Amino acid sequence: MRLNALLSSRQCIIPADGFYEWKQEGKMQAAYAYPQERSWHFLADWSVRYLGRSGG
Repeated sequence: MRLNALLSSRQCIIPADGFYEWKQEGKMQAAYAYPQERSWHFLADWSVRYLGRSGG
C-alpha cells in the first residue's frame, strides 16, 4: 500500500524484529526478549483522540 492510501484509510504498518514475554517470578515480573532473524510487519488501525483541558 502507498503511504497516502494508508493515511487516508487510518491504517499503519508496524515493523517488529522480535517480541517480549512477561513472566511472573515471585512478586516480580520479568521481561524476556525473543529476537527473530526475520522482521514482521503488522497492519493496524489508528484513530485520533482529542483530550480536553482536563485531560479526560
